[in-house]
Amino acid sequence: MRLLERAGIPWGTVTTNLTPTQILDMQMDWDFLSEMANAMIMGYFRYGDRATQPVKYNYINEAEKKLKSYKETGNLECLRDAANYLMMERGKPSIDIAHFKPHDDKEHATAIRKE
Repeated sequence: MRLLERAGIPWGTVTTNLTPTQILDMQMDWDFLSEMANAMIMGYFRYGDRATQPVKYNYINEAEKKLKSYKETGNLECLRDAANYLMMERGKPSIDIAHFKPHDDKEHATAIRKE
């Protein structure tokens, strides 16, 4: 409800017959999440349990490198890797001010028009 109100949409003006599960199925890319999960399983066998790894990684920098590589090569694997690095950063933040405070910053994805 708060998200709609913050977007200037009065509660009750948007209705749907869809269940949350149906909406989630429409909005999620389950193949991508499966690829992420499979890469994490492989990572376990390559690097061990990340909770007990003696090495600390800068997941933010690694994700940025993967995004740069994706932009240069178009290889979708880079997006999967960047997403996993960001997920790992979320689980063990590397910056002291990390916190979770949901808000609508009014910044949303920019549409690309194909003519």
